[in-house]
Amino acid sequence: MSALFNLLGKIKSGRKVIGLGLMSGTSADGLDLALLEFSKKEKPKLLAARTYPYSSQVRKKILEFQQASQISPDEAVLFSQFLGGYWAGLVKKFLSAGRTGRPDFIASHGQTIRHVPELQTFLGKRLRGSWQTGEAEVLAKNLNTLVVSDFRAGDVALGGSGAPLMPFVHQYLFATPKKVRGILNLGGIANLTFLGKKSFWAGDTGPGNCLADYLAQKFYRLSRDPGGKKAMRGEISPSLLTVLKKNRFFARPFPKSTGREDFSGEWLDGILKRFPGMEKEDVMATVEALTVWGVVEAVRKNAREKLEDVYLAGGGAKNLFFAKQLQNFLPDVSFHPAGRLGWPADYLEAAGLALFGWWCLKGEKIGSASVTGAKKKGVLGKVSQV
Repeated sequence: MSALFNLLGKIKSGRKVIGLGLMSGTSADGLDLALLEFSKKEKPKLLAARTYPYSSQVRKKILEFQQASQISPDEAVLFSQFLGGYWAGLVKKFLSAGRTGRPDFIASHGQTIRHVPELQTFLGKRLRGSWQTGEAEVLAKNLNTLVVSDFRAGDVALGGSGAPLMPFVHQYLFATPKKVRGILNLGGIANLTFLGKKSFWAGDTGPGNCLADYLAQKFYRLSRDPGGKKAMRGEISPSLLTVLKKNRFFARPFPKSTGREDFSGEWLDGILKRFPGMEKEDVMATVEALTVWGVVEAVRKNAREKLEDVYLAGGGAKNLFFAKQLQNFLPDVSFHPAGRLGWPADYLEAAGLALFGWWCLKGEKIGSASVTGAKKKGVLGKVSQV
């Protein structure tokens, strides 16, 4: 009898199920793991969570793939196999460090290498797509555990752009008829979930940390701007900011999604050549101001209810420059760390992946035209058996 058959029987009987979510985001700084307990009648409980930073070699290779204009097919095949095995090793390390036992399933987002959210003509057809690497079959066979993966592909098949998907987690965990809330995830890419009393919408708002991380490495040999301190020392350049705002992404209507395809280091360098002699801190401040502007514009153009509270998640939640600028432009909004909602901000996405795996195994249909543009709901995810 298959592990999948046994697990579905366990879910149907109402017994508790343990799921492990794996998230590797656009910043490519490490693998987030979150272990959750699911039951038929209660909301999920977080049992354990941890981040394992990537080695400089692994992170460099991920960033090379994300920013390359052309990718070797052989390298793409081998890298997918490598990541599957690499993540399996980190999962074993995580599980051996705790006393939680083996999960019933693993849910893996994969590592996004290409995201093509806008329809393009290919061989006479109008198509879009999203490519996540990190072979799920390698995970499943190495860990002898069922793996659910490739969630974005299902949304694309339903007419959506494949991202962002976390807003469905935000709605499930945090929506309330008493408050108008926003969940702002400041990862490599920034995305905002609007949880109104009468409305629900979401989308990417522009770069999160990806451009600031790129500049921190270029200017200071740092992996990020720690706490936004470099930007805090600089002054925003209105002329540079005006040029940055002309990125094609900002002209697209909501809902929308993006990636390094729109906000690459190469794109930024091309613009900075037109502004020679600028102080490094001024460049940092202006680039990070673009992140804030994207969020503010999303609220201004799309909010039909007065936003009361915004909860910050992702690596950028600790950036003081972001916090100060957001408060300046949205003075009537109260900003809080997402941890106040009962879930640690650093592991909200990994926990959300576990929830997506649970929904897939239960046959729960997910989707909304106001989030990804999907024409209807559907079960998202593919199952790799042991």
